[in-house]
Amino acid sequence: MRVVGGVYAVGALLVCVAGVLDLRRPGPVVRALADVGIRATPVGVRTGAAGALVIAVVALGGPGGAIGRVAAGLLGGLYVGFTAFVVLALARGRSRATCGCFGGDETPPSVVHAVVDMVLATASIVVAVMPADGLPALIAGPPAPGSGVALVALVGATTVLALVALTVLPRTLGLARG
Repeated sequence: MRVVGGVYAVGALLVCVAGVLDLRRPGPVVRALADVGIRATPVGVRTGAAGALVIAVVALGGPGGAIGRVAAGLLGGLYVGFTAFVVLALARGRSRATCGCFGGDETPPSVVHAVVDMVLATASIVVAVMPADGLPALIAGPPAPGSGVALVALVGATTVLALVALTVLPRTLGLARG
């Protein structure tokens, strides 16, 4: 369950990053939604980003019990929605447009994005269904002294790699294709 908990923490951290960036700059999300026929306003995007940020912070805090399971379920729901949006954008030929996820115009939706979102949705749903400790308990818990520090480093590195896979990789592949 530690691996699933780590993946779940990565998902929550990515939503925190996206939420903060979308609060600051909602325009790319407004345009991305418009590209697939969904009308949104900057106020609506900021409201959604704030809600997602609250869910992610509660998920990271890992209060356990019913609140933790609800946060995990909501985080899973967010990722199911993100996956659906990316698949819709790809199906409508919007692969060169932005997904708007990280407050920038340069993040196109991609198959990699859909797969990452599905993995994070799955981890969140598993945490919602099965009792699991949040990140603070994972850090403090066994199996070995110092393993909490290693877990934090691994979650941090994985979050950065996922962010690169969602932002830099699609742009690089797009440039390579010409």
